[in-house]
Amino acid sequence: MFDLIKLQKVFIPVLFVVFFIWVQIWLHLWLFFSPYREIVCNYNGPFGISIPSWLSLGSAVGIMIIIILFRNKLFSSFFGGWPFFLILSGGLGNILERFTFGCIMDYIAIFSLPVFNIADIALTLGVIGVVWKWRREHAENI
Repeated sequence: MFDLIKLQKVFIPVLFVVFFIWVQIWLHLWLFFSPYREIVCNYNGPFGISIPSWLSLGSAVGIMIIIILFRNKLFSSFFGGWPFFLILSGGLGNILERFTFGCIMDYIAIFSLPVFNIADIALTLGVIGVVWKWRREHAENI
């Protein structure tokens, strides 16, 4: 028989990641056919920093492999692991974009910030969540 709890521990995160990537693809399709949006193709790394693509891709894949391999130690439930799922979703979205289009398409411009996309928002919120979680767990030691 199936162990429903183990199935949920795998199914819900996979569903979350697939849904996020679907939203990202849908946004790109909408942007391609929308005359009102401007897309900036980012061939470099984060914040336009010029780094070799092999280093960028290698580090992104390495982080995702670590999250997948150590998922049981990093989080016990979906709600405990949401920052890692955001990092995984944003990283996979950017990697798929880099392979599909040869660059990461950025389309959100706010004030003087660098132009970014939905995957960048997920990555940023995920890192903030990891730091927040770590700080909460280690607050008595600080």
